[in-house]
Amino acid sequence: MALIEIAIPLDDEIDHWEQLVVLDEREYRMTFEWSTREEKWYLSIADQDGNDLLTGLALNEGVELCRLSTDTSLPQGTLSLLDATGAESEPDRDQLGVRWVLLYDEAE
Repeated sequence: MALIEIAIPLDDEIDHWEQLVVLDEREYRMTFEWSTREEKWYLSIADQDGNDLLTGLALNEGVELCRLSTDTSLPQGTLSLLDATGAESEPDRDQLGVRWVLLYDEAE
């Protein structure tokens, strides 16, 4: 079992981006989007062919994101956001990837 920290690129000018991530030896496309109206980050996950697996998930600290669906195409481990300070608050626009990190714990 391995714990993987997913690198999140930071740019205070970007509110929407996609990146490829390899989890459990499969490639996934993760899309991150900041909602100014709700002041919240959202995550969508697609497979390597662009098929949506999860869309518009609010990034809340401590929620096991892949467990919100029964789709077996999703990674089988635990994907969750963690507040590195231990304060257990919600991520703001400029600290995703710094204070809040996205972690993946591979399935056993």
